[in-house]
Amino acid sequence: MFKELVKYLPELIILLISLLYNIARMMSDLGYIKVPSWMLSIDVPNISLLLILIILILKMLGEKDVSKI
Repeated sequence: MFKELVKYLPELIILLISLLYNIARMMSDLGYIKVPSWMLSIDVPNISLLLILIILILKMLGEKDVSKI
């Protein structure tokens, strides 16, 4: 089970960072916490999407290289 978790660890980390960013942004909009303006100006959802796409492409290329052996 641990090996399966490690296999998807990069995607899980990106998902958790994106979720935490969205929660912080909502809490800031509601006035519960004060988030610095520089943090709100970072485009985390698009960066997360780009990273996920890069990881998926690299994993697909890795599977093709392994299947050639």
